[in-house]
Amino acid sequence: MDSVSLRRVIENLVANAVAAAGKTNGEVRIGVEAGDDSARPEHRLFVEDDGPGIPADLRARVFEPFFTTRSGGTGLGLAIARRLAADVGGRIVLESDAGKGTRVEVILKAAGEGAR
Repeated sequence: MDSVSLRRVIENLVANAVAAAGKTNGEVRIGVEAGDDSARPEHRLFVEDDGPGIPADLRARVFEPFFTTRSGGTGLGLAIARRLAADVGGRIVLESDAGKGTRVEVILKAAGEGAR
């Protein structure tokens, strides 16, 4: 994934987390778990918040283009992030518990030796 696409993914995920955490004066955490080619062949970038979480009946829809629950939201952030990750063979995983917050992971394959 090129740096522009990665930045766009991160910006979308962080914007969603900040909006959710702001509802409860909560926190947003961002991190990276680096993998390697053998024991852990994936890199994980995560953004998590301790906001209100996403109700179970809406979780399946959050990646749909134009689906939003926010006033003024476009509903494109997660759809774009998922597409950009998929374009390079990655994926996005969302975990959320109502009242406990949400964690979104961008999972990308670790580059093989000599890959750029």
